Formats: sequence, structure tokens, C-alpha cells
Amino acid sequence: MREFPIYVPLDGDHIAAVVTVPEERPRGMVALLQGLGSGRSHRYQLWTRAAHELADRGIASVRMDYREMGDSTGLISGTLNDPPVEEILEVIRVGLRALDLPTCAVVGNCMGGRAALRVAQELGDCEAVGVIVTDNPQNYVGRAREAAMHASKAKRLARKIERRITRGRRHHERHEHIPIQWIPEIPATLGVHPMLLMYVGPERFARPLQVDATALIRSTKTPATMISFQTIVADTLHLDFPIEVQAELLDRVVRWLDDEVPWRVSVGERKQTA
Repeated sequence: MREFPIYVPLDGDHIAAVVTVPEERPRGMVALLQGLGSGRSHRYQLWTRAAHELADRGIASVRMDYREMGDSTGLISGTLNDPPVEEILEVIRVGLRALDLPTCAVVGNCMGGRAALRVAQELGDCEAVGVIVTDNPQNYVGRAREAAMHASKAKRLARKIERRITRGRRHHERHEHIPIQWIPEIPATLGVHPMLLMYVGPERFARPLQVDATALIRSTKTPATMISFQTIVADTLHLDFPIEVQAELLDRVVRWLDDEVPWRVSVGERKQTA
């Protein structure tokens, strides 16, 4: 395994990234994307550990600091609803050119998950997309968070007060499952790119998400080989996971990329066509 720190120039700024490659020619490359609260290593070094495990399996990777994070310069330009797709794409293109690869897979969580979906659309030809969801799924793969963020502060406060006032009268409704109104990138990706949709968190969120994901997969007639829906039940939210949950998350993501992503050009074929 070898690692190469790089600085990618973009509009006067420099985006810091690390490209990790196996000793042999890589089968492919994956971009590992985190939320805005973490640097390129992710919390608990999750992306660094994933990069090393992927290299052991012949897969290269790139992880990066967004603008104003870690070693990157500039000002933060991304949000959950408007992730920094431009800088991600530029880093990916540099990595692909350096490794002489046509395209890559993209995996992300939190804002990085939404970014992964949009990056796949921009690339057009993408190996696979992985979206890791924590906390309340409505906030990250549903439109509820989008609507709330666009509403005025006064309207949001009024709705919050109304919910509290009526909570006692509508006790039974607290347990009623409201189906997710998916962000458009999710159905647009199904059936186009191999996809991992993983939820990590409490069972009260995991079970309804599985019901909604199953319904979406059936309605879009997505082949089973094109989607992997997985859950890791954890008594916590966000990525403040105990060690055993970290290990399970890493193992599943790496195994999906290694075993289930149909990397379209194998090492042997690359040698024959070189």
C-alpha cells in the first residue's frame, strides 16, 4: 500500500487530499466523503482505516478535506442541501488521471451521502454509489429537512409550538409511520448505478426506513443486484459509535465494495489491454 498527499488547485484555493493505492494496479477507485464536521480521515479515522483495508483488496481510494477544513484553503462552500460537488469532482478527476482509471465509486455519509449521489449524476458513468445514513433518515434522504430549512424562522417556531400544544391530544400519532418523501437523487440513482443504502442507528428508525426502501425498490422495479439495503442497529445517533459498531460499519462497506460492486475492468483485463 502507498499513500500520496496531494493539493488540488481550484479557483485560487487548494484542496487537500490523500490518494491511497495498492501495490498492484488497482481494480478501481472509490471517493470517501464525510460530513462537514470532519476532516478527510473522518471520525475515529474511519476513512483512513477504510482506505487501508480497500488497498489490501486491490482498490484505490481518495479522501479529502473540504474547503476551510483540515489542510484545505478557502471558505466552506457546502451545506446538506447544496454539497460542495465541484471541489469533490475536481479531486476525483485528478485521482482518476493519476491512476489512469475511467471512473470511480463514491461513498459518503451525512452531507457526504448527498454529495455522493450528486457526484454520481455529474460523472454519469459511475461504478457505484454508497449512502450511509445516521440519525433520523427523514433529515438526510427525505425532503422534510429541505422544507424545514427553506421555511422562515417564524414559521418553524410556530410549527414547533403547535406540535407541543397538540402532542397530548395526538399521543397515538407519535407512533404512526409517515413514509419518507425521498430526495429525488435516491430514485434517480436506483437501477442506474449499483447502490448501497445503509442505516446505522436506533431500531425505531431502522425498521421504518427498511419498509420505505423496500417499497421504493419495488415501485422502481430495481433489480436485486443493483441495490444493497443494510442496517446496523446501534443505541446511538450520528457517528459517536462504540468500537464494535465502527468495526461493523467498516467491514460492511469494504465487503460491499470488494464483493458486490461489479468493477467493470478486472486487473487481468487491464494487463491484457495495456
